[in-house]
Amino acid sequence: MTTVRPQPRTLLEQLIQQQDATYEELSARYDKLARRMGEKSTMSARHLQRLAYGERQGQRSTPTTRRVMREMFGHSIEELLGPPIAAGTMGLALPTADDGPLALADRLAAGAAIDRDTVNALAAQTNRFRLMDRTLPGPALALQLAGHVSSIQWLLRHTVAMRYRSALAAELSDAEALTAWVALDTGDVDAAWRHHESARLAAREAESAPLLAHAMVQQACVLTEVGDVQGALDLVRNARQMAKTNVPRIMSAWLWASEGEVLAAADDGVGSRKAFDRAAQYLPGSDESELPYLQLDARHLARWHGNVLAKLGDPTAVDRLYAALDAPDQTLRASATLHADLACALAAAGDHAQARLQLREADNLASRAGSVRQRRRVRQLATKCQYVQ
Repeated sequence: MTTVRPQPRTLLEQLIQQQDATYEELSARYDKLARRMGEKSTMSARHLQRLAYGERQGQRSTPTTRRVMREMFGHSIEELLGPPIAAGTMGLALPTADDGPLALADRLAAGAAIDRDTVNALAAQTNRFRLMDRTLPGPALALQLAGHVSSIQWLLRHTVAMRYRSALAAELSDAEALTAWVALDTGDVDAAWRHHESARLAAREAESAPLLAHAMVQQACVLTEVGDVQGALDLVRNARQMAKTNVPRIMSAWLWASEGEVLAAADDGVGSRKAFDRAAQYLPGSDESELPYLQLDARHLARWHGNVLAKLGDPTAVDRLYAALDAPDQTLRASATLHADLACALAAAGDHAQARLQLREADNLASRAGSVRQRRRVRQLATKCQYVQ
């Protein structure tokens, strides 16, 4: 049974939840940091817990406590005891000012300690979040991703060695793109746009054509969401032309399929079908992807094409989508999308009884996934078909 964390009462409690550490561990960490800073200050686990719960608001803290808390959590004591940051802001960035107790030289020394194991650990954490995105509601994941992104940003800012800067930039691009996708699914298009911009900048520093193309195409989905289909098509084509032969075959297949999806949104059924045909030509024979952020095989591509055919009103979409229902690896979000697509296809075929059933299932799954985007689509389809939800 999944344990749901309570809503944080203060920014301090919010940050502690992100770190996934006990108050005893954080108390020991506080004492160690105070000794390193030369401050005569200790913090019991109970006292830290009371601060996090907001039970000590209005009481004055000593200057030493204020300095250690700022260094440990990156915020002033007033901010820490204040309200948590809303999930919609999608960011808990560490401070960039250099007025903390540790001098720049010390922070750069921390950055110089970065090694391949550190980069691998960050990559593993991003992949864990990617797996969690398959089952957890988007809002539950958003704050954890924000803390992860902030950690990579801090390390990148304070790392000089180019071999590790490039690796950190690549991990930042991947994490930012995942954060952006979660934001888009939860309906925060502004945050989705900002995080995709950050993902593109990080991909350029990493000199990674696959990461840059990935961020650009995902960002095109934001443009489609706000109604700029032509802008989305231009961006997807720019990504494909930029990537050329500098990406694995699976990425080329994904780029063509993405273009096919946007062409369908532009009501270009002929162009969409041709793009999906090109995607099938590039699809590699192996199901193993060398890019952790891309999962695309013949089954996924068929499901994706069925989605697009449903939006185009193609009667062949129904059989494709019913076949896809039996796939064993459906995520909550993918299942919600699939049932909504099937409802769309059934409605176009005139089978309104089955369409209503599929639409109700899509709405249920989208609610469980916390997908504002899919719930909006369900409402739009219900209105279009004059169904009563």
